[in-house]
Parts: sequence; C-alpha cells; structure tokens
Amino acid sequence: MGEMCADIPKCMLPVGGRPFLHWILSWLARHSVPARVAVRQHGEVIQGELAAPLWSGRDFDVVWDRGGEGTGTALIGAAEQLRSERLLLLNGDTLFTCDLPGLLGFHRGHGGGATQVLTRGSQQNQGAILLSDHSRRVLATDEGRAPVPYDDPPGTSRWSSTGWYLLDRDLVLDPEFGTCASLELDLVPALIERGVLYGHTVPSPMYDFGTPARYKQVMDDRNLLLRTYGRPLRP
Repeated sequence: MGEMCADIPKCMLPVGGRPFLHWILSWLARHSVPARVAVRQHGEVIQGELAAPLWSGRDFDVVWDRGGEGTGTALIGAAEQLRSERLLLLNGDTLFTCDLPGLLGFHRGHGGGATQVLTRGSQQNQGAILLSDHSRRVLATDEGRAPVPYDDPPGTSRWSSTGWYLLDRDLVLDPEFGTCASLELDLVPALIERGVLYGHTVPSPMYDFGTPARYKQVMDDRNLLLRTYGRPLRP
C-alpha cells in the first residue's frame, strides 16, 4: 500500500468514514467474540483504537508478531493469550463475513480441527484451493505461488480462499506447527499434508483492498460495508 500505510496499519485505513478495524470489531462485539489483533508495526495506533471507551469490557487486545516472523507466529501468540477452544482467524484488509453458526457446525461435523472458508466470489487467488467434493477436505493450495495450468482429478473443484479460518486452539499450539512462520506458505500446507484442513464453501463475495487500486474501489462504499458487517457501534 506504499505511503498510505507509512504511519498506520492497513486495518486502520478509513473505509466508509471509519477505520476498517472499527467495522470488524463492531461485528465481533455483536457476536460476543473476543479478538486479538496481530501487529508487526504501528501497534500503538491499534492499541489507541482498542482503548476507546466503546470497547471497554470487551476482550480485545493486540498480539505482536514475534520479530516480524510472520502470521503463523502471531497466531500462536494469540492462541497462548486466548482460552477459547477455537480461534477465528480473519484478514484485516478483506471485506467478508459468513454465517458463524453455519461455520461452527461445519467445523464440528468434520472434526479435522481446521476449517478454511472458501468462495468463488473473489478476484484474488482465483481457483488456488483444490477441494474434494465428497469429503470437503482441502487437497492442495497454490496460494503464494505462480499460477499453473490445472489438470485436476475427477471429484474435485477449485475455490478461492477468503482468508478466514476456524482452528482448534490445541491444533494451533501443537509443537509440530511451532516453526510455521507463514500461514499460507507453511501452516496451511502442513495442515493439508496431515489431512486435517477442510473447506467450508459459501456464496458470499469477498472484497480485498490490499492494493491502492482496490482500496479506492471500496473506501467510500458505505452500503457495501453495511451489507457486510451491519451498522458500526457508536460511543
């Protein structure tokens, strides 16, 4: 994002007249979901947002990326702080929500310990995830790699990641995954290899504003934000 994020994290960029993080926290607060915001730099900006009276009494805090090692290590830090049985992981630059009871029901029903939320309503990473149509197990991922022609086996389909995961806390803290610095490049492939990552497919569209051009497309679209997260909480 260049100079736009020289002094603030992406999740604090104004979207619909408020920091994007405010929309996410409002949605989480309505669902009584505790939150840890992973930060690598400019964490004091996020700490200032979380210190607002509006969030008083909420279990919201920051977790620092350990030495800039990657999302995987920040996730472990969040798991060490939180005592929930499961952790909901989502991106700070992606407009997306899904039905939480439906996601939890899928996660419990498949019992793998890790669920990745998938969509076809995305312009990024189109078809990067290979899913078994029968078992709903994630079989392969091409995220973070150069695109290649697909020659997939029968009974499989291609989906895009939303950046949302529901993970059992015990799985995140498994010593086997302690060296997984990157979520997409290390942890997800390790979960696939173990055979415990399942894909929950949803029709909801996803809007990623990780580049200046995409940010401009969504920054003033308040109706899109209201449809996605509902009305933001007010002091």
